[in-house]
Amino acid sequence: MKTIRLETVIRATPEDCFALSLSVDAHTASMQESSERAVAGVLSGEMRTGESVTW
Repeated sequence: MKTIRLETVIRATPEDCFALSLSVDAHTASMQESSERAVAGVLSGEMRTGESVTW
């Protein structure tokens, strides 16, 4: 079986990367070209335990 491996080097701490992964605003900004937006749940800011977002 063939394997494809993709490695991305990020100059940030794991904690900073995880915090950014919870940011609805950061995701929205990164998807600006496709006009993706949150339509339900957490609409902006940082998601917390038990919360969700629908795109």
